[in-house]
Amino acid sequence: MNILVLNGSPKGDKSVTMASIKYLQVVFPQYSFNVKHIAQNIHHIENNAGCF
Repeated sequence: MNILVLNGSPKGDKSVTMASIKYLQVVFPQYSFNVKHIAQNIHHIENNAGCF
């Protein structure tokens, strides 16, 4: 099974979400986890708010 994780924390790999995902990867090694850090560039988006 493929699992997509949309991590909304600007902390990225240091977030609670990622700690949970790392635990789940150990418990369920048969699953494939694909992680997208959707909030990593939040400051870039905030600075370019006029583009929308």
